[in-house]
Amino acid sequence: ITKAAGSFLVSTGVTVTNNGSVTLTTGRVTYYSGSTWVNAASSSLLVGLNMYVVSGSATLTATAAPNTVTFTNSGSYTMFPTNLVASFYHLNVLTTGAGSSTKTLVRGTAINGTLTIGNTGSTTTLNANGKNLIIKGNLTFAGTTPNITNNTGTMTFNGASGVQTISGTIATLSIRNITVSNAAGVTNTEATNISGTTT
Repeated sequence: ITKAAGSFLVSTGVTVTNNGSVTLTTGRVTYYSGSTWVNAASSSLLVGLNMYVVSGSATLTATAAPNTVTFTNSGSYTMFPTNLVASFYHLNVLTTGAGSSTKTLVRGTAINGTLTIGNTGSTTTLNANGKNLIIKGNLTFAGTTPNITNNTGTMTFNGASGVQTISGTIATLSIRNITVSNAAGVTNTEATNISGTTT
């Protein structure tokens, strides 16, 4: 399904299961109270803007292995609100075309697969906003000057299936606190500044 503009509405108490590919080129997923979006295995959801909850709370369950959620488009905005309980397998934070964007987190986020920030020709910033990030896969930076800012929470790498990697085109990765609980370790090819604790 490709929707060039406008929102995909998930009504009160309804569960939508995506078994294929949904692309909202310039729109958002709008949730009503008690609604749920589920990404099934091998599915993908591309959101051109962000996610919004009208009232109450809602859930995005995107942990099936593998599936991908992508936030794209230019400009600056919050990816999803505090009253959306969101979990991810692969999470892409991108920018449309050769534009620039800053996308902000408002709650701690767990990624069971790979977190990718940026894409070819773009300038993309993920504003971690002091929230904790838990990554079981890899952390990849792409495009022109990708960055992660306000990374003042704890970044945890806790994969269970081999060495995790931090790689790409970031100038300097700044981290306040980092925890590595993967027995195989993490390979980091990027210049990194850790200002807090390492465990």
